[in-house]
Amino acid sequence: MTNGWVKIHRQLWQKGYYKKSKYVHLWLHLLLKANHKPNEWLYKNKTMKVNRGQFITSRKTLSLETGINQSSIEHILKCFESEQQIKQQNLYSSRLITILKYNDYQISEQQIDSKLTASEQQINTNKNDKKEKNDIYRKFKHLLLTNQEFEKLNQLYSKKEIDDILDRIENWRKNTNYTSLYKTALNWLKDTYGEKDKNTIILKRDG
Repeated sequence: MTNGWVKIHRQLWQKGYYKKSKYVHLWLHLLLKANHKPNEWLYKNKTMKVNRGQFITSRKTLSLETGINQSSIEHILKCFESEQQIKQQNLYSSRLITILKYNDYQISEQQIDSKLTASEQQINTNKNDKKEKNDIYRKFKHLLLTNQEFEKLNQLYSKKEIDDILDRIENWRKNTNYTSLYKTALNWLKDTYGEKDKNTIILKRDG
């Protein structure tokens, strides 16, 4: 198993054995050897399933792979077992080693991509919410008036006139019947202050 990568938790340096290089070496080796996905192994002419975070080995094999003598291998494995980092199951001349909490720390690339995507989506959602909030001039119940819609109304009517109408609409008990605050406000403004056009308002303001 030569492809892929493993994660090393920062708590490793807090372990009492961290200054003992053989311990750290063997722990990293176990992480590298563990299956990152379920696999099968032939044991006594029977197919045995080896799950993610597990692998089958022997004390001799680990010694040959790491250069650590067999007696030290056995001693260190017992230490890892007492630290609840691994679990061992003897299989005649071999043993099944399980890395405990493997799934908690060894997140797959697919899971990371999924988490990043979800995070990016949340960031985009927050940005959109903030943008939408900044774009709203007035909002109540299910109705809202954007800043752009307010500017269109403000070309015809003063801010005070618009705000007064919006207050009246908000307090109107039948406002639940309306679907567009802009159209409703425009109609109410016309009924209250008369229908105006842009040119007329500009002339009045200039005069």
